[in-house]
Amino acid sequence: MRSRGRVFADSPYVDWEHLPESSTNGRGRSTDNGFLGAPTMGGSTDYQPAARSVHSRSKVGGLMKARRSLVSVIGGVLLFTSLAAAQPIAAGRPNRAPSDAVRLFLLYPNYRGLIFDDWAQTLKVNVAVKPPRAYRRAQLKVVLNLLNTANDTVLSGTYPVASSADVSLDVSALADGTYQLQAVLETKSGRRLANRAPAYTIVKAPAATRTALKAYIDPSNILHYAGQAVFPVGVYDLPNPSCSDAASAWQAGLDLIRQAAISAYLPLSATDCAITDFTAQTQALNSHAMVDFPALSSTYAGNQYFPYELASSLGLFPAHPASAKDALNVASAFAKATASNGNILGYYNYDEPTDAQQPMIFNQYQTVRAADPASVQWSLINIATITWNRRECMRAPFYAPSGDPPESDPCTDVSNWRDTGDAFGTGPLATEGWNFDANGNYWLPEVADWIHDLQFATRGSRPVWAVLQYYAGEPGFPGYPHWPTYQELHDMTYIAVVAGVQGIWYWSWGNLNLPAPDGAPNPSAEIGYLDQIINGLVPLEPVILSSDAKVLAGNSQTGTIITREKAPPGGDRYLFAYNHSGVPLSATFMLAAPATSVTAIGGENRSIPLGPTGTSFTDNFGVYEAHVYDIKAGP
Repeated sequence: MRSRGRVFADSPYVDWEHLPESSTNGRGRSTDNGFLGAPTMGGSTDYQPAARSVHSRSKVGGLMKARRSLVSVIGGVLLFTSLAAAQPIAAGRPNRAPSDAVRLFLLYPNYRGLIFDDWAQTLKVNVAVKPPRAYRRAQLKVVLNLLNTANDTVLSGTYPVASSADVSLDVSALADGTYQLQAVLETKSGRRLANRAPAYTIVKAPAATRTALKAYIDPSNILHYAGQAVFPVGVYDLPNPSCSDAASAWQAGLDLIRQAAISAYLPLSATDCAITDFTAQTQALNSHAMVDFPALSSTYAGNQYFPYELASSLGLFPAHPASAKDALNVASAFAKATASNGNILGYYNYDEPTDAQQPMIFNQYQTVRAADPASVQWSLINIATITWNRRECMRAPFYAPSGDPPESDPCTDVSNWRDTGDAFGTGPLATEGWNFDANGNYWLPEVADWIHDLQFATRGSRPVWAVLQYYAGEPGFPGYPHWPTYQELHDMTYIAVVAGVQGIWYWSWGNLNLPAPDGAPNPSAEIGYLDQIINGLVPLEPVILSSDAKVLAGNSQTGTIITREKAPPGGDRYLFAYNHSGVPLSATFMLAAPATSVTAIGGENRSIPLGPTGTSFTDNFGVYEAHVYDIKAGP
């Protein structure tokens, strides 16, 4: 079961001694960057690739002409996408400045280096430079190179040096194929100071080959599967069964879930099942048009819940306790076994890790995406868990009166995690008892704060999914047990939408029928609350996925009533809004164009009177309350 308590930096789940040598130099720093023999950055060391060994463990070259070829290229190449920004920091330490002279973070393409010919053809890269001693930034320049499979430079760009800057590189003239992105630090006179090994693999491919992918993330950070853009709305766990190889055994729980339009499922409490059980589970999910994200969150060295039953069903027999190599072998074998299962879209890497666990999660991410290249992996990043386990940050997170620290604060900056997944979840503890504001209200805006932390860490270039509380809270905190009320669930949901998430999950359906005090005092009522909220949310999927658009000309409570504006095709405009303050407020919204009617939707179904000219309306907001407005077009 998922734990909401502290996980300290000396967690027994970290197997530092047995981290794979290809992925660590013994000090928790990633060194395997896909080019054998490639050194780490430093001083005047030059990158010297092994002769003609760009993918010496899995050579891939040439153009990708067909669907089969794309899968081959992805499967052979993406294992070696060593990610520069993913160098682990020391256990328990804040996210401090890196020691490398140059660090890259690939902003676009934003999904596994894939760039299709009907997408933008300009790479976007964040370049962070820490000048070597005796040099100033003004004396230096950065050169970005794209190397082909023969290690030849086919494209370069030169940029001024900054502590952090976003730069672009136009690749439209390059042929389809596989390339490596490399950074070189030089003086303006041309003296080479640092020539680091390539950091990312870039794969250019025809748009038609995208149909080979069962799932992918588009340039707007939106999940796609079955040919559709999707805003996933999911739940964790079922009350039962834990494991079963009969689809019918999963059916009763799914029938109950499907009273709401839930589209995704995460079986966190069913990780140690035989592979046939996962097949049965996905068969049942398929009958309800639901997709699965199995959890690999216990498939790590030393984990007390290591999936030995799953391993044996895959023909593997790891040691007791399992080593890091055992863990990677099981994760890889499971991903290979499920890669062809169209209902398994991806994998849940970890639940609420600490910084000390980043290296092993990074290793698993690399291994699993090589085994199932057309998938999506994500972890749940709990800002409090990370904060509590960073030295100098050992403080109780009583941030509610003034909000969480800013995203750049070293105690909340989680940029060191940004290359350990394709998407990132965050589970704000907004209805935990320690999270009261000065007036004794649960600090629901923490939902937005934690979402913004992940958006800041990834510079808005990866999907962020909210995992909202649907459980009794944590023993030992004031107010426990407290299942969220209908209003709290409603407001947290739409606060997440206003904050800009690309998906929402609820943790955990499986807790409903636990024995008191963890279980819901009235499970049917809680189910009804969630059904009502989800059934109000899901019809808004195309609205939420549409681009932001100008709807308002003014807001009388700007900065306090926080909004997100949408104008999808069809003529109606939409306004999502919530009260960020701890007191009730009335707000008047001035519209950019006249309207004929305004209705509060998302489960409310209230008609809102328009002003005399049809260009404004006023509504009331309770403490942290959220509303959604459907604004019909004017003449």
